[in-house]
Amino acid sequence: MSDTVVVVKKNKKKQRIIFAILCVLIVLLLCFNIWSCSMLISKNRKYGSPSFLSDDVIGYVKAGGEWTKNTLTFEDEMLFPGTAVAKSIMLENVSNKNLYVRLYAKIEFSTDGINFEEKDFVELLLNGENEDWQKSDEDGKVYYLNMLKGSETATANVSIKIYNHLQNEDFEEKYKDSRYKLEIVVETKSTNAEFDKANSNIENFWK
Repeated sequence: MSDTVVVVKKNKKKQRIIFAILCVLIVLLLCFNIWSCSMLISKNRKYGSPSFLSDDVIGYVKAGGEWTKNTLTFEDEMLFPGTAVAKSIMLENVSNKNLYVRLYAKIEFSTDGINFEEKDFVELLLNGENEDWQKSDEDGKVYYLNMLKGSETATANVSIKIYNHLQNEDFEEKYKDSRYKLEIVVETKSTNAEFDKANSNIENFWK
């Protein structure tokens, strides 16, 4: 009888040891999963979710042959000096006002993952022939030369470029693991006045 009791105690002790080992393994597995998820999130969050900013105008970008609302990304999710990504941007006036439109690219970086600081690292360029668009040498913005009326659309073929005068090593050392926000800012001017296309000084028209 006593032998049977001893065996039972040994089995229970063995079961407790196995249970403790399993608990430790489960905790380690959970910790690894949490660490893996946090690393994945951290890696992904260093990339921004670029968008268009405007109250009266919606921006669309061509992705895979289709117009996608308010999405704009670097295909390889990499930013480094000299890179330029070509995009076709369609703007739709969703208001009932007559608007003139201008665009520019804005980029912000966060080195602490929380606060963002705007940097003068990005430029918006016109691609090919854009008869209805003009890039200003004075402020670097891209202007639509026609009035965009309610429910009308306008398309611009542009490239978003990271300045190549930045030194690659410095740029990568400071910002390669940073989150960023890249935005195409849409500014509008409500007026019934007609812009004189013979006047190349379009900035004065907006003042």
